[in-house]
Amino acid sequence: MESMNKDVLDLWPEIDWIKDPDLRLKTAKVWETVGEKDENEARNWLEKKYRIIGKAQDHVVDTVKLSREILGKLQTESCFVLEDFDAALVLHSPLGTKANEALGVVIAALLSTRVGTDVGVEQDPYRILFTSNTRIKPEQIVDVLQDYDSTQALQILQLAVKKTQNFSSRFIHVARRMGIIRRDAKIREIPVKKLIQSYEGTPVFEEAMREVLSEKLESELVASVFERVSKGKIGIHIVETKGPSPLARLIVEEKTRFEVVGEITDEDEVLAMIEERLLSKKFKLVCMAKGDWNSVRTVSTLENEVRCPVCDSKMIAVLYPTDTEFTKIVAKKVSGKQLSKTEERKYQAGGLTASLVSNYGKRALLVLAGRGLGPSTASRILRPGLVERHALLREIAKAEREYARTRPFWGN
Repeated sequence: MESMNKDVLDLWPEIDWIKDPDLRLKTAKVWETVGEKDENEARNWLEKKYRIIGKAQDHVVDTVKLSREILGKLQTESCFVLEDFDAALVLHSPLGTKANEALGVVIAALLSTRVGTDVGVEQDPYRILFTSNTRIKPEQIVDVLQDYDSTQALQILQLAVKKTQNFSSRFIHVARRMGIIRRDAKIREIPVKKLIQSYEGTPVFEEAMREVLSEKLESELVASVFERVSKGKIGIHIVETKGPSPLARLIVEEKTRFEVVGEITDEDEVLAMIEERLLSKKFKLVCMAKGDWNSVRTVSTLENEVRCPVCDSKMIAVLYPTDTEFTKIVAKKVSGKQLSKTEERKYQAGGLTASLVSNYGKRALLVLAGRGLGPSTASRILRPGLVERHALLREIAKAEREYARTRPFWGN
């Protein structure tokens, strides 16, 4: 161990448990354990459990102790550390090389869209390094992680991956295999970007994407990170440092090549995925004016102004497609019959959604289609008069994120 030239913190292949698929988490756990113990205990533990002695032991203990002192805490499975040292940011995440590459690509793509400039990204099994000509605030990375769920993250990953060198290389390999590119063709003679654009949506493109996502990137793990961050199951500890901490310096000094990820065409391409999901939502619509019309409709099929086709009223209640009670309640109300307390509550709730539809039309249904968004939240989103598509979709995404974050604490 003492003869190793490179950093022992990232070179433990001699240790038997290197073959374990959970190595990335075990390594982070080692750092955490060393950081928590006093120096003598840490040294004894390293020698007894992993046979790390001498200079290698000195380096592990000194580096981990100093990093913990600088960062305040070390990354764990449930808490990532986001280090901001002005020139760049390092997200300490113990996910392994493949997952960190995928996570870095998604974050960099969304950051590029938001800050309006390219973002460089590089990774190793325990860190992701972000650089840009424009100042990136750590809060922007946290916002990106919280604003998108697992499904959206996977969709964004596919959009971002096709702009990477990783995908270009795989595309060339698959295209040669399928006879689209001559096997003896030199790389510099191949117009890769034009070929990718021309063949998008074809079997060669789809196969290249499948192989990259399944073999090169742990896409499902990355999706779970977005899901867990949005639900508060993974915390992000932000810390500003004067320079890279010892653990961050490992990637800053080792990595010289950066995957530069540009904008995903424009933000419309990302927000369109959210909008597509919202537009595909089905609701039962019930006229509250006379109760003489109800229909299950998909949001995308509606006009901007939603009216009853029978009486032309805009007081249209929005309900789950499976609701069978509300039409009876409306009919009872229209006929002048007394409603029970339970029926009255349901009628009033339906009236809130009808008021939103009356005032905001299809936009109200778009907001109500958001996960966990009821009439009160929809009213807050719509009240400022949001008309611009991007702004409205951003607010819906934020409200969905807040719902996902707080839902576990609601109980039954």
